[in-house]
Amino acid sequence: MAVNLTEKSKDRRIARTKQAIRMALFRLIGSHDWQDINISKLCHDADVARSTFYLHYASPTEVLDESISEIVAAFSVDSTSTIPVLEWLVDHVAANRAIFQRTTDGSQTNFIIDRFKAGIMAAFEMEQGRVDDKTSGIRTAMIVGGAFQALLVWSKRWDLNEIAQLKSEIRHLEHFALASRC
Repeated sequence: MAVNLTEKSKDRRIARTKQAIRMALFRLIGSHDWQDINISKLCHDADVARSTFYLHYASPTEVLDESISEIVAAFSVDSTSTIPVLEWLVDHVAANRAIFQRTTDGSQTNFIIDRFKAGIMAAFEMEQGRVDDKTSGIRTAMIVGGAFQALLVWSKRWDLNEIAQLKSEIRHLEHFALASRC
């Protein structure tokens, strides 16, 4: 039984370490260009040793991809998520305005936002149950791209009173696009 407790303790330590690294990446994205984020900065910000980082990840890109995968997993078919993907996206951007603006204002490559969009598209397709629909990729790109563009325009004004209206407009976009399937 002591082995089992040790395993659970080890699993919690691994989860805490990985979470610290992911949160460090999130903070660094808010203050650094992507090309300036390296393993040394991640380790320093997460307060982990470089060797510990390499036990879990090979690169900052791998940390980013795992973080996005967790978002997608939260909206998988088996998920108990009660909030639609695009509404979650509005709330996420509202809570992380500085990072959203930084990743969309041209000060960085579109690397981060493109990966994030791809993750949101995958989550949206899973939510809609349209992964096997041959036209779903185009329709999903239009819906998610439109949502991101609306968020970009909104993030410049940043009127928090508009969140409900923004969600409503994104739902209209989604319903229109899904209703127009032939």
